[in-house]
Amino acid sequence: MGMRLFFLILVLLLVAGVSGAAAFFLQGRKKKSLLALLVTIGVAITWYCIPMNDRLANAMVFPDDTVYAKGYSESSFQEIRSGDKVSTVLVTLGTPFSQTTTLEDGKVYWSYTRPGLNSDSYWIRIVIIDREAGCVVGKVSEFYAD
Repeated sequence: MGMRLFFLILVLLLVAGVSGAAAFFLQGRKKKSLLALLVTIGVAITWYCIPMNDRLANAMVFPDDTVYAKGYSESSFQEIRSGDKVSTVLVTLGTPFSQTTTLEDGKVYWSYTRPGLNSDSYWIRIVIIDREAGCVVGKVSEFYAD
């Protein structure tokens, strides 16, 4: 969310700067028309930037130092669905780096990524398993920036 806010502020500052310059050089009706056009463009760019994938934004600011488990692939991770059996996950993604069990709900979190040696910023890829049912109940897919 921090990067989205950064892009929003950047776009708004750009629009304000260009609008101010236009107001200085133009008079009357032309000034109002250009100002309306610039604000519309700024809103359109902001609308586009806010929901965009964080991969580009994070790559520009935070170094990606993700280490993936042996056998892992992003396309295979995307194929995993709720209800898939543990055996399917193991065949599709391989053995995770770690398995953490929560005592409250009995879910097991299989981590397929970890940060590397150069940075703590990395792509988190976790499959959540219901231990009793032996099947997938969720996934975590996000970028951790530090």
